Amino acid sequence: MDGKTRHVPDQLEQSIRGRDITRFIPVWVAARTNGPGALYNMGNFIALFSGVGLVLWDLRGQGGAFDGLQDHLVGSAPAAWLTSAIIVFCVSGEIYHRAFHGAPERRVILTLWADLISGLAAVALTIALIGFGDTTMAIVAGVMLAGGKLGNALLPLVPLRRPGPLEFSLRFTVLASRFPSILALALSLRLVFEASGPIRDMVMPAIMIGCFLLWLAADAILLRRSVSDEVGRRGRG
Repeated sequence: MDGKTRHVPDQLEQSIRGRDITRFIPVWVAARTNGPGALYNMGNFIALFSGVGLVLWDLRGQGGAFDGLQDHLVGSAPAAWLTSAIIVFCVSGEIYHRAFHGAPERRVILTLWADLISGLAAVALTIALIGFGDTTMAIVAGVMLAGGKLGNALLPLVPLRRPGPLEFSLRFTVLASRFPSILALALSLRLVFEASGPIRDMVMPAIMIGCFLLWLAADAILLRRSVSDEVGRRGRG
């Protein structure tokens, strides 16, 4: 973790105590948009509220907005699983954020908790994808994501002298799980474009590609951190 990241909470506290609002706002924004947790939750919120926004757009002038939103979020078992997965992903994102911006001695345990909660959310996501009929994506992306996250959460229970290589493999599995989804979304965009389909059909896939890139960036930070920790362990050993 670099010096800038490490001192953001201290700057935030000083700004609050000094009641310097002009300084508090940019420091707060910097704190909330820095690190893997912030990137995960930016993607989570964009994905959630973009879907809600498109539903409201489609229903404009027709009424029945509440019923439309209810149907979108919890109107079927797969929809309910998907909504639950996003909410739980948001919880894990917040824990990742606290792990990287809180006390250094708590970073490891908070990251493990975030991995566990994120892994459970990935299981819910996999169930949702199967329910929507996207079995291939569920098996490829969902299982890779769930396996990587839960594997990292349970890694301390495995008696390994050097857990670094396995942790790296699991983190890399999570990162790699993003690419099938990005590819599938890109292909769907291409099909709509080639068929001269409506722009409406291109909006959500394009937004989701952006979300996956945010999640990918967060995965890369965690992967880089695992490499840094392994180098540190070797240096001490």
